[in-house]
Amino acid sequence: SAGSYESWRSDAAQFPKAAIGKKLVGWPEHYVDIRNRSVRQIMQARIDNAKDKGCNGFEPDVLDAFTNQSGFPITKQDELDYILFLAKEGHARNLLVALKNDPALVSDVVNYLDFAIAEECFEQEECSSYSPFVFQNKAVLAAEYSDFSAKKCAKAKQLGLSLVFYNLGLNGRKYEPCP
Repeated sequence: SAGSYESWRSDAAQFPKAAIGKKLVGWPEHYVDIRNRSVRQIMQARIDNAKDKGCNGFEPDVLDAFTNQSGFPITKQDELDYILFLAKEGHARNLLVALKNDPALVSDVVNYLDFAIAEECFEQEECSSYSPFVFQNKAVLAAEYSDFSAKKCAKAKQLGLSLVFYNLGLNGRKYEPCP
């Protein structure tokens, strides 16, 4: 997570209390002040950790504070600046960087990111929002937490998305890609 504090993470104690905001609805984590210098340093260390582990890329999660009650006056421009910071740091380490679940920012960041992840885009009726990635021959990986649907597979193919069906527990009991 690049936009939230999770108490179980090994670096949780490094977050300044002033940078920890409101709790995310439905999740056991809190927004962080993405404008805070310490938060950015923690994220640089996380990116280094990913590189050291041999990852090829990363998808920074929880980059939607500007559309939620985060506890901070974060603007869309703040969010864009932060995403571009993460992209620059990732690319400096030869890592791919994704946009995840933020269709409102696609047109602003598509030129700077390498691919997109769209969870529940059919459920949220926002799959076509990721078309700028497809138009630039960048992958859009779609995940639906529902039963397999041939109709959704056909629509995903039409849109140029790679679609997989999972159960929300992400416990490996269900994984069904479109043919």
